[in-house]
Order: sequence, then C-alpha cells, then structure tokens
Amino acid sequence: MTDVHGALPDLLKSVLSHTKEIL
Repeated sequence: MTDVHGALPDLLKSVLSHTKEIL
C-alpha cells in the first residue's frame, strides 16, 4: 500500500506537467 500511496503524488505531478505543456 505504501507503494501506491507514493506513486499517487508522482502520477499527479506527471499529469499536471503534461497539462501545462498542452496549455
């Protein structure tokens, strides 16, 4: 469960970065 919890923020940051690039 710790792995999933640590990957969540990483995924969010990745999505945010992608969104910023698209915008």
